[in-house]
Amino acid sequence: MHRIALRRSLLSVSTLAVFVGLGVWLGSGGEEARASTPAPKALGTAVSAALKARAGSAPSSSGASRLLLDDSGNGNPLLDLEVGGQHPEDQLVQIYQLLFQGQLDKAIAANEHLLAEQPNFDLARLTWADLLTIRSGQLQALGDPATPSQDKRLTELRTEAHKRVQSLLDRPAADQVPEQIVALPASVPYVIALDASRNRIYLYKNTPSGPQRVMDFYASVGKDGISKSVEGDQRTPLGVYFTQYHMDRNTVSQLGSIYGSGAMPLNYPNTYDRMLQRTGSGIWLHGVPFTTFSRAPQATDGCVAMANDDLQALMSAVPRSTPVILSKALHWVKAGTPSERRAEFLATWDRWAASRIKATQGDLASAPEAIRKAAQALPEDSSSDSFYIASSQGGSGPMPDDLGTRDNFDRGRFVERPLQGPQHVSQISDLSVFSWEGAKAPTMVTTFTERDSSSRQTRTKRQYWEKTAQGQWQIRAEVNLG
Repeated sequence: MHRIALRRSLLSVSTLAVFVGLGVWLGSGGEEARASTPAPKALGTAVSAALKARAGSAPSSSGASRLLLDDSGNGNPLLDLEVGGQHPEDQLVQIYQLLFQGQLDKAIAANEHLLAEQPNFDLARLTWADLLTIRSGQLQALGDPATPSQDKRLTELRTEAHKRVQSLLDRPAADQVPEQIVALPASVPYVIALDASRNRIYLYKNTPSGPQRVMDFYASVGKDGISKSVEGDQRTPLGVYFTQYHMDRNTVSQLGSIYGSGAMPLNYPNTYDRMLQRTGSGIWLHGVPFTTFSRAPQATDGCVAMANDDLQALMSAVPRSTPVILSKALHWVKAGTPSERRAEFLATWDRWAASRIKATQGDLASAPEAIRKAAQALPEDSSSDSFYIASSQGGSGPMPDDLGTRDNFDRGRFVERPLQGPQHVSQISDLSVFSWEGAKAPTMVTTFTERDSSSRQTRTKRQYWEKTAQGQWQIRAEVNLG
């Protein structure tokens, strides 16, 4: 009864219309059977596109699918994926693998098991309908969607399939980390990173041997893509943000149904965004309505949405104030690989820190070794003001007057709160640094703690650095967090 009802819901408009999205169909020649059931000759356009992208070329414009095996007989790279987990996405890939191996009946059984667990997983439903039609021998060619509305949904499913498969094929090695993680202190246990080009969220745990990937999963972004600038543009912002708090449906009764099982609001717009006069608010990491398993790759009003179980796993792992890198594309490097940009920036930051301690008449003897060495190389008349981008009205350095006013924004840089806290900075610790390619220039976001060793007074500060046209790293915006 379940099978008939589901199949009718997918085939209600046209016999073949639904198969444009992920259809795996029989070619005219057919392949030799590798098991008791015939193996399909080709992949559907979505999975085919991912495999072709893996090989470095685009799928044919005609939409014709590629052969299951490549010309060299080396097989399909999807078969090499190790997906032994029980995550719904892992199960879906295992179904693809069974199909590629010619085990159609096992693929159908695995698909039915997945649907029993996740009946609202539309991509799995579409795959199941394809499998049943392959077994019936009716799926011989691609059909065209009967209506534009169906075409839109099928296109979304096709794109989702491509993003999922491509991300798994391109999954970074265990010893690779995002280049955007520049420095990570022990006080920051986790980092969340979004690769918008892959529709993929990655969670990294900070360990003694460096950041290690502990989970990754599919996520949806804004309806109009990324690079948010104004309220209502339905784009997901790019930059470095921090979770504010957790909103669990069990404790927050007014949470709307669109957010699913919960949410983690981000600090958009942050100090840097406001300085650039970016508007909007309410950018969250959140779940999806309980009537669905996932949303289309571009489906939100600017938030980042993920399956409810994935959100719960994320929320149970990370604490408040976890850094979140929202990036157009993450760049993977081997952990510990020397980076010229990283070394250049950290050397600049050490010089700023040395100047800061000297300016407050602090005790450099208590500072880290790198800062002490930087202090020795500073000219006698050096000032930390030189590290700040000069305002359009002339001058440079932190501006203690009229802070938080529109005039302060218009000067081209911003200090959010008056300079309160330690009067004699002798210790600067817990430095975290994250990079991203800003709209204006390469940007670094630093967060650290200043401490007066005599009074034990502390303050946490965040800075937004830009690399100028002259090739110098300078502070564009600064905020005292408390």
